[in-house]
Amino acid sequence: MGDVKIQGDDLIALESALANTFEAYTFAGGYKAALELLLNDNVDVAFGSDLAPQQNLTPEQQNKLRIVEQIGPVPSHVFVVSADMSEDTRKHLLDAMSALNEDENNQILKNVYGAEALLPTTTTMHIGKFGNYIDSLTGLDKKLIGN
Repeated sequence: MGDVKIQGDDLIALESALANTFEAYTFAGGYKAALELLLNDNVDVAFGSDLAPQQNLTPEQQNKLRIVEQIGPVPSHVFVVSADMSEDTRKHLLDAMSALNEDENNQILKNVYGAEALLPTTTTMHIGKFGNYIDSLTGLDKKLIGN
């Protein structure tokens, strides 16, 4: 099979490469939508959160799927801030978010984010080398932000 060969550096080049490499492809728009496409045999592969099947599917539906690869040790969402944010403000934000791990605040974290804890991380710790593959998909950033 090999790699997807992209000729160009824009979204049109990415979509052309996908069309030339795969019989069909789609941007589902969300974890649940991607899982539904997979369960309905509309696609052969779906990418998403490792928590998405448990959160969106019945046990019977989950048994119809097989995880091929998992990336990174952080299974949930990330918080990002502007590179221009001052170190002082960044520290206060990190302290406030970390306080959600404490027993008296943890229910807030569970209710709002559905997470047990927040862990400081880096992009490399979160997604490993997968980020390199995403970076090489020309034009994907424009597709994801709707440009």
